[in-house]
Amino acid sequence: MKSDAKQVVDATLPEGRRPGDRVQDSRGWGRETVESIVVAFTLALLFRAFEAEAFVIPTGSMAPTLMGRHKDLVCESCGRDFRVGCSAEEDDDSQRKRAELALLESENRDPARIAALRRNLGDKLVSRARCPNCGNLVPLTVGPDDDRRYDPRYPSFSGDRILVDKLAYDFSEPNRWDVVVFKYPEDAKTNYIKRLVGLPGENVFISGGDIWTSRGDADPTIARKPADALVAMLQLVHDSRHVSPDLEKAGWPQAWTDWAAPAAAAACRWTTADSGCSFATACDAGSSATLRYRHLIPSFDTWREVRQGKQVADRAKPLLIGDFQPYNAESLGPHWVGDLAVECTLESRATTGTVTLDGQPLADATVSFVPAVGPPSDGKTDASGKFVIMTSGQPGAPVGANKVTVSKFTGSATMPMAGGTPDDMKKMYEKMYDKSKKTTGDKGELPAKYGRPDTSGLSADVTADGAKNVFTFELSSK
Repeated sequence: MKSDAKQVVDATLPEGRRPGDRVQDSRGWGRETVESIVVAFTLALLFRAFEAEAFVIPTGSMAPTLMGRHKDLVCESCGRDFRVGCSAEEDDDSQRKRAELALLESENRDPARIAALRRNLGDKLVSRARCPNCGNLVPLTVGPDDDRRYDPRYPSFSGDRILVDKLAYDFSEPNRWDVVVFKYPEDAKTNYIKRLVGLPGENVFISGGDIWTSRGDADPTIARKPADALVAMLQLVHDSRHVSPDLEKAGWPQAWTDWAAPAAAAACRWTTADSGCSFATACDAGSSATLRYRHLIPSFDTWREVRQGKQVADRAKPLLIGDFQPYNAESLGPHWVGDLAVECTLESRATTGTVTLDGQPLADATVSFVPAVGPPSDGKTDASGKFVIMTSGQPGAPVGANKVTVSKFTGSATMPMAGGTPDDMKKMYEKMYDKSKKTTGDKGELPAKYGRPDTSGLSADVTADGAKNVFTFELSSK
């Protein structure tokens, strides 16, 4: 049976669309975008009000932990980097005067007022900064007084940006030395960022640069800083890695020097081979050497003489370590401080050991470490057979594989200090031990094989960790 039903098609529908399809109005996309922006903005406001808020540090009261507007500098003499604050150049007064100056210059009127504004704005610029390490002055401005401007080599950078957690103290109590943000009591619109010192119910005293606290009638005690806060608050006094060639040429003495009695052994003294950047000493067991620091900072007048090529050694006089902060430009810091810390890298380069012959300590023997290339390193055994290896007057031996020789002379034979190829070293030792044979007799005190790098059968793998460089060599007279 054939059906006579016909499919009805709505000719008004666009091609490909059927009755019942859901149609999205093109204007709906704009509405969804606006709604998303409003929701995001609302969430941002809620986050800012209750969870966290971003701030830009305006001033340098927390420097160097948190920097306000500042300049990053490198001393032209010693190469030490430091920062100096320049918040005044962008304070409210400066912005107001800069706007007035721009208006007067655009209208080309009142030249006297324009000159006065330029001078006032120039006075707010930091004209120079003082290196905290060597005292050298770094000029920051160029031009005459009525048109002073910053040297383009030293741009200014805005203050640090921080994110403040507003919920932290809802779940824990504040701790002393925390960095906190609070409303200034006399102006609720102004936010202050400081380090927390006094806690609720405490009496706080400042004496001699120390913070003292007490509760009730109890005696005050010094508020000691934890290690992490102490490190964060340390200020640079001297950096021995940056020695000024200008001062060195002018005869200025080194800040760090050995401090030993005249009768002290020459080996048990601190010595330097790099103009005071680092020091080394080699003391026997039970002995010690003292390294002394003197705060020697040249004055402005002394630096002027240095620039003139004069010798200034007689100008050096140790100073008390003061509260100078390079962030404060030229201020020398009028108050001395007593809380000092030393940060250093300590390397134990000692290469030591013991030599025995037939199980007995071998005294007065020369132990030589011979690297593949370079001069040998030597040490002499004491009555107990112990030795300390030295290289060019400094403790330690070349890191890496070393062949070892042991010899004992009764005459005037000495260990030559010369470098060269392995073949050159072999010939040198053969010549040396031929001479040794003449001074010690045909038999000698040690078998001849121990005196040659290629026949001794002794070796030492020296590492950068001095604690591992302890060697024992057991020799046999047979």
